[in-house]
Amino acid sequence: MSRGRPVVVVTGADLAPQALVLLSDFDVVYAGKTPGENDIVDLCRRHDPTAIIVRYGKVGAAAIAAAPSLKVISKHGAGTDTIDKTAAAARGVDVVAAAGANAAAVAEQALALLLACAKSVPQLDARMRAGAGTRRRTRASSSAAERSVWSASARSACASRGWSTRSACA
Repeated sequence: MSRGRPVVVVTGADLAPQALVLLSDFDVVYAGKTPGENDIVDLCRRHDPTAIIVRYGKVGAAAIAAAPSLKVISKHGAGTDTIDKTAAAARGVDVVAAAGANAAAVAEQALALLLACAKSVPQLDARMRAGAGTRRRTRASSSAAERSVWSASARSACASRGWSTRSACA
């Protein structure tokens, strides 16, 4: 059991440096990369944390019971399904989640994946790694027949709108 400063158990291997600055008044104990429920219970018995930051693993009734000083369990991210909220409520332990804290990063990742799919990045990457050339067939490199069809379609669309083929549709 730790003595002196209050303890925060993190069910993960690390925290961002900015988070550690906020926790500078606490001793931070890490459970490792993939802690099991028993690992978390053992840490709670040994260190009697004031708080648990849940990144990975489950915080069940046994872990909550093993930490008499526990006041709050915080989920790093959205959702609290890995926390026994009934056991926490019975002990008067608050359960909170940092929902939305990483919303910007999630949006950026979603947009990056959308663009990667739209531009066939995974397929092109695989081709490059396999030694294929960088040339990819696009409308610009289509056959002359395909370009003629596109050109005729564009002229027809412009003419149906009354536009000059020498201006916007040229």
